[in-house]
Amino acid sequence: MPPKQRDKKNKPHPAGWRWKNGAWRYRVPAGMESSWDGKKEFTLGKTEAEAYRVFAERMKEYEKGGLVYMPQLLDKYEIEVLPTKAPATQKSNRLSLKRLRQAFQGVKIREVTPPLIYQYRDAVAKGLSQKHYNLDHEVLSHSFTKAIEWGARLDHPMTGKKVVKFPANKRTRYVEDWELSEFLNIAPPLLVNYCRLKLILGQDKGDLLSIQLSGIGAEGITLAARKKTAKKRQTGRTRFFPFHHADGTSTGLREALEAILAMPRPVGSFWLFCTRRGQPYIKADGTTSGFDSIWQRTMVAALEKTKLTERFTEHDLRAKAGSDMETDQEAQRLLDHTNASQTRTYRRKAVTMPTGKVFDWDKR
Repeated sequence: MPPKQRDKKNKPHPAGWRWKNGAWRYRVPAGMESSWDGKKEFTLGKTEAEAYRVFAERMKEYEKGGLVYMPQLLDKYEIEVLPTKAPATQKSNRLSLKRLRQAFQGVKIREVTPPLIYQYRDAVAKGLSQKHYNLDHEVLSHSFTKAIEWGARLDHPMTGKKVVKFPANKRTRYVEDWELSEFLNIAPPLLVNYCRLKLILGQDKGDLLSIQLSGIGAEGITLAARKKTAKKRQTGRTRFFPFHHADGTSTGLREALEAILAMPRPVGSFWLFCTRRGQPYIKADGTTSGFDSIWQRTMVAALEKTKLTERFTEHDLRAKAGSDMETDQEAQRLLDHTNASQTRTYRRKAVTMPTGKVFDWDKR
């Protein structure tokens, strides 16, 4: 039988937490009962705030007595480190922490060695995928960095290439013009106009969905620097895109914006792309689930009803914008990359090569 799915209301909380009989409870990992008053299930509190306070106090008790077991380290990592990360990263890291707790149950922090981690690496790659292990690798490595900071061990078992990740496969998908045309033939106006603007500006999804009408001026549009992470660290820089080239010809940007503004929209919305209620498709935490759902539904329909045979992602269009530029330098400026090597990963279009002279066999 497949494992029982975790209750939805328990998912946002640390592993082992569950709501039962009017209180938050913690199912104590086997072998760690002595740290939880000898109980297999410890009552944390009747409210979420009380439960977190009690749980945090237990973490402090571990510090006094010293972190000993891996699940203790991972619990402390989830409580203290995870909240500082971006929402999407938190979601991914929680899945990694769940796998790591199961694998290192009852293992002492100081007993973990590179060969043991390699055993875990091979098991995850075989049972799930190499990508799953690479995600776990990041969490496990950072956990050991924090373990040194918290005094749980003196050395790091993974640094200095003692344990390495699987090599990541470089994405090479280039979206041909005809493929995009097939997709847009059945796409709703929102996606048609979005893709048109995407190819003109070449910016990422978060930047486009964050555009406010106040950024549209008489000569062009300004995209402000955006804060992406939970720590509110500013990323990117303010960028201005003109309506006309230096020679006076149109960049196509004004026409693209006019098409977007011509779509039905609530009066008074501040956002270029907005829902029926006037809200942006990007949330305060940076997630774009509503827009992503529209994209996925349209892609499924395109594969079923058009000549399109291979799916592509929204992010592949950023690579297409960069690939369709004449030179690497132009692509680097459009994509706003700080170095050329970063741009080369986005230049996916096949390079047109010169050909040699034809040997005339009859004149030999």
